[in-house]
Amino acid sequence: MYSQLDYAPHEKGVGLIVVILVLSFMMSIGLVLITTTSTGPEVAGNIRDQQQAFNAAEAGFDTTWLTIDGYFTEGGWTSFDTHYLQEPPGSTCPCSRIISGEKQMKNYWI
Repeated sequence: MYSQLDYAPHEKGVGLIVVILVLSFMMSIGLVLITTTSTGPEVAGNIRDQQQAFNAAEAGFDTTWLTIDGYFTEGGWTSFDTHYLQEPPGSTCPCSRIISGEKQMKNYWI
């Protein structure tokens, strides 16, 4: 009925739909690749920041450790008794209210 070069009337535009589907698939793959490659430097920057923060914290700890060790070896400190954190004068710590026998509030952080 139809030769190989002829087409049926209901098949008009099928090639256009196939081309549109292929192009949209290729465009979505391209967008995924662009997104993936653009987030690489951000991740690398975050890792670098994390390593710098860790190194700074470790350096602070090492310095403090050596300072405290020096105080003990020089005889300046014999114990930690006088070096504990004390409640500053004039502050109202909720813990002191409970210890002193005052009525505990339900939510004292607000």
